[in-house]
Amino acid sequence: MATFLGEYTQNSLVLLELLIKGDDEQPILPDDAPTVAIETFMAGGLHEIYSDILQSIENGRYYVLYDVPNSAILGDYVVTYRCTIKGIDFVAKERFRVTDALSLLMKVYQVSNDIQLDLGNPSIEKTNVYSSIKALSLQLDTFKQSLDPKPVLVEVNNYTLLTNDGFNTTVLINNRPLAGVKVQAYSDLQPTVLAGRGITNEKGEWSISLYKGSYRFDFIHPNGSILKQVRKAV
Repeated sequence: MATFLGEYTQNSLVLLELLIKGDDEQPILPDDAPTVAIETFMAGGLHEIYSDILQSIENGRYYVLYDVPNSAILGDYVVTYRCTIKGIDFVAKERFRVTDALSLLMKVYQVSNDIQLDLGNPSIEKTNVYSSIKALSLQLDTFKQSLDPKPVLVEVNNYTLLTNDGFNTTVLINNRPLAGVKVQAYSDLQPTVLAGRGITNEKGEWSISLYKGSYRFDFIHPNGSILKQVRKAV
């Protein structure tokens, strides 16, 4: 059964985290960076609305922060993590619910031992209720800000990634662009796990989306040989 992460509102952050460890509690390196996908129920069944590569933290922990959009449909969402270890595919699932802010706040008060809210009771001071809601909202905003700076996804390409000599990394062989060259990025935090990949087009151009950090970029010829390596922070 999928673990229930909780209820969230639109414009809130959901921490999606995967722990990869063995029975001895030691981290296990996956073959590639783990991925995550989010699906929600629409007409005809589940539909994928989001996917990403998880970022390594330490000690077998991988994560991504999902920013629930303002346009998110209210309802249940299914989170699917995938990773491959020694050629074997593993899948883990979680779920969460997106609800409107007022409903979530009302549930908080209903389970509170300190506040018993009865909207039909005229003796309750509405100003106290609104003040309490405002105070909780400020706490939620403070919590969201405490997660910042959240990881920033940036586009890295042959024009933004420069060699140590200051040249762009458009792939040319004998001054002619070469298509089909694999560009693979490995984070300094997890140098054996693929963080992102791209492939050159007929103009020798390429592009990868990565979170800010320091990486090693391997340029691999279609025949499998390494053309060059570039280490840069993005």
